[in-house]
Amino acid sequence: FSRKMYAAELLVFPLPLSVLASVVGLASGSSAALALPPAVAAVRIAQVAMLSRATGARIRLRGLACVPVLDLLQFGAQFVPYFNNKVTWRGHTARIGRKTVMRSEAA
Repeated sequence: FSRKMYAAELLVFPLPLSVLASVVGLASGSSAALALPPAVAAVRIAQVAMLSRATGARIRLRGLACVPVLDLLQFGAQFVPYFNNKVTWRGHTARIGRKTVMRSEAA
């Protein structure tokens, strides 16, 4: 069950999916498909701006401009667990076992 849920998390990244849809649209002859990724990026930037304003967080224009890049990086990071089950956090290393049980790795 957890593998299916983890795989489904890829659906929360609309920008990479819009790029894929745009490529498929272009391959089928639709030039309108080029407008999809910039539109999705604009919506994501607006979403982050509204959420930061609603929560009182201060975000600069430069930070908002990085939102599409961060979305693409996070999408790529979702694939790492399929190839590696080792986690290092603040100098501590652990392996993720069955049913996502963390197992300490002795140094």
